[in-house]
Amino acid sequence: MTTLLKQSTNRNVMVLMVDETDNETGLAGLTLTITASKDGGSFGGISPTVTDRGNGNYALALSTSHTDTLGDFVLHIEATGANDYDEKFQVVTDLPGATVASVVGNVGGNVVGNVNGSVATAGAVTGDIGGNVVGNVNGTVTLSSATILNLFRTTLSEAYVAKNANPTLEQFVFTVLARLFNEHKNGQTVEFLGRDGTTVKKTITLNDAEQPTLIVEAS
Repeated sequence: MTTLLKQSTNRNVMVLMVDETDNETGLAGLTLTITASKDGGSFGGISPTVTDRGNGNYALALSTSHTDTLGDFVLHIEATGANDYDEKFQVVTDLPGATVASVVGNVGGNVVGNVNGSVATAGAVTGDIGGNVVGNVNGTVTLSSATILNLFRTTLSEAYVAKNANPTLEQFVFTVLARLFNEHKNGQTVEFLGRDGTTVKKTITLNDAEQPTLIVEAS
């Protein structure tokens, strides 16, 4: 499994230098010659701080200058009396499980954890949304009970659905309220009045004033 490195971030990695004779014994006290390739480029010498941790294990302190390029990061290490050591890493923008400050673009899978910025299009968002969700959320959004309660306490802005259009939640609610409490019938015409009780917001037409069998949306 390839180890991930966050781009332009310091990282300590461990390498094991093994005796070239028995291919088993770890060798301490070696002087390591280290070269690296970035994103498929040519190998070149690098000089990270090397600390001997014993039993053939060495800690390499990779700096931001080593991890500055996205893509494959390959180490080749040589030392007298030891087998050559080769290992491939992958330099990525961020590591799995990190807190997401802002996601711009389409997220086809799941965003799990804290989203403190903006999400454009997400498959699923689980956790706390500290900022704005902008765009389409095509999956599941898990909200706290307090957030849901606040939704029901929020005052809706008066709005009405246009003829032959699909309503928003606000448009649906106010159209139903007008039908229940502010309906004015004049022959075969029925007017739905706004919350002020005077402004006509929607009109329907009946095919018969007394016993209608057909109702048509007029406006």
